[in-house]
Amino acid sequence: MGKVEFENIKGYLQGLADDSIKYGVAKYPGMEIESYLTYGYESEISIEGGLPKAVDGFGGGIGVRVADKKCVGFASFSGLTKEGLSATVDDAVATMRAINATDEKFQGFADPIKRHSTDGDFYKPILDLTSAELIQMVNQITTEAREVDKRVATIVGNTGLAYGGFAVANNRGINNASTSVASFIVIQCIAQEPGSDKRKIGFEFDVSRSRALKWDGLAEKAATHAVNLLETKKLDKSTQLPTVWEPRISSTYILSSLSPALNGRMVVEGRSRFADRIGEDITLKEFSLYDDGQIPEGLGTSAFDAEGIPTQRTSLIENGVLKNFLFDSYYSRVFGTESTANASRGGQGFTSTPQIGVTTLIVPEGSTDVDSAISEISEGIYMQDYVMGLGHSDPVSGDFSAVAPQSLYIKDGEIAGSLDPVTIGGNFYKGLNEIRHLCTDAILTPWNIKIPTMIIDGFTVSG
Repeated sequence: MGKVEFENIKGYLQGLADDSIKYGVAKYPGMEIESYLTYGYESEISIEGGLPKAVDGFGGGIGVRVADKKCVGFASFSGLTKEGLSATVDDAVATMRAINATDEKFQGFADPIKRHSTDGDFYKPILDLTSAELIQMVNQITTEAREVDKRVATIVGNTGLAYGGFAVANNRGINNASTSVASFIVIQCIAQEPGSDKRKIGFEFDVSRSRALKWDGLAEKAATHAVNLLETKKLDKSTQLPTVWEPRISSTYILSSLSPALNGRMVVEGRSRFADRIGEDITLKEFSLYDDGQIPEGLGTSAFDAEGIPTQRTSLIENGVLKNFLFDSYYSRVFGTESTANASRGGQGFTSTPQIGVTTLIVPEGSTDVDSAISEISEGIYMQDYVMGLGHSDPVSGDFSAVAPQSLYIKDGEIAGSLDPVTIGGNFYKGLNEIRHLCTDAILTPWNIKIPTMIIDGFTVSG
């Protein structure tokens, strides 16, 4: 697969998409045809244990869905040759006929929608980053981390860039394309006392599509954080305490609870506790949640979703009131509403059929800074970096039990040392009504959510 210049990606993919639709319509009259094509480049440099590793290359492919009334078939092909395009259409038809299964809920592929939308920010210098510059970056951050403290035993550094695009077309008149670019840098430090099996992790990152990476000080911050967590004590009780969820962890809270609960498929299938509660209060009036496919700096921002529908900003929860769910074209028709342009495709994109996904979730900040909020806590837990098990909780009931391997103890409004791992348990949805503070430190995380620190009362903490 040859190189396609960034500014030519949209036209290149749309031309191939159009060819595949014309081929399918001519050969299989009366059938519906949809083609989804991707093309991209990535370059990544990593260093672990002093050993460098490089990944560099172009990739792309096509995924085709066909439908004959209520029967649907799918096939994919890695590569972007004209022969491959037509063969993939044929394979999708053959698959549909072989399976010969009907889907009574299927009402056709997406119809065109006219609505203004744009791709996200484009910082052109990202395209000019060389492998030598990436190697220099990752070498510098790993060297800086190593110099912080001898107890930093393991250092992993990654940096890279990616750019590319996708096009989606169907016989109903859609032929749209979108492009994106991003760069990232990650440093992970593992600290360990000599002769001890106790290990603590510190990690920092920066990722952006709209500016140069900010990596000065990341290594020192990650290494120092890991070392400072080494000296721990037991909580030595089980009780209800305020818990502080810093943005990287509060993002997991929302993605494990509200993201599935507001997914249109979960609603249609009766697996969302909010299925019949549009217009009702479901959390505190201070809490709002949006899905914004047009936020310029969002890593999930694109002009169109994976079915070719123009993306938009969707109000999900506004001042505590449930406003909307997220839909693709399939489940929006079943539910009797319009798509919110939240069709996405997992993996390599072209190997998957559409499913409902978020673009960028946004939880607006409150008015209290983190230090002031902590100063009000007589006793509590300040979770750090990550929590294990939240993603395996039950999004239907909302019940969860997770482990915080790294956390700080709060006593009389101050940080009073770090703790051995503690267990946090409770109910996601009850917690949304026990939010004490939404702080002023919102960040855009790599998991497509912009969120501040949340302080929540009422969860049981054991350790």
